[in-house]
Amino acid sequence: SRDRPPLKAYLNMAELHKIKKDDVNANHYFKLALAREPKMVEAKLGIAQLLLQRKQHLRARAELERLVREFPDHVGARYLLADVLTELGGLREALDEYEHILKIDPNHLPSRNNRGILYIKMNQPQKAVQEYEKLFAIDPQHAKGHVNAGLAHALLGEVQDAAQEWDRAAAIDPGLKAAQENKSLLKDIMRGETYA
Repeated sequence: SRDRPPLKAYLNMAELHKIKKDDVNANHYFKLALAREPKMVEAKLGIAQLLLQRKQHLRARAELERLVREFPDHVGARYLLADVLTELGGLREALDEYEHILKIDPNHLPSRNNRGILYIKMNQPQKAVQEYEKLFAIDPQHAKGHVNAGLAHALLGEVQDAAQEWDRAAAIDPGLKAAQENKSLLKDIMRGETYA
């Protein structure tokens, strides 16, 4: 009807309520959008994000899996699903989601970075280093990637390479504390200091 607001208005209201941390009204507006357009990806993704904010990971996973079945090439849905799977301890499944994203968009840097992090968590630092090499071939200025690559090198006992990665990260983003903290910790360990 002529009196109904445009569909985009529902999404805008939902996002506004999300910003205000008013999940109840945000959810309400996302559902109003879905009532008008049942296949609206943005509204379904918004509901899944609200579930995550509420720490309802299993429900978010179910919503995202439905969304991915409906829209298999939606990078945002797959990326959020990978994050949820990581939170739930499904590291292998999360790696698979990131792999699918990279088939859709080989230059999706957040997926490359997160794959490296997962390899570090899975104690596979060599695979992490390989992932970061691919990331740096696309964007050599990816500061967080250099921080994480440094961790992978440190796990491999490649102290000099780790320090170089952290130096690169600090040069790219001087405000990135992790690079300096990791390098400082590495120096302390090399001097024989231990931390409990």
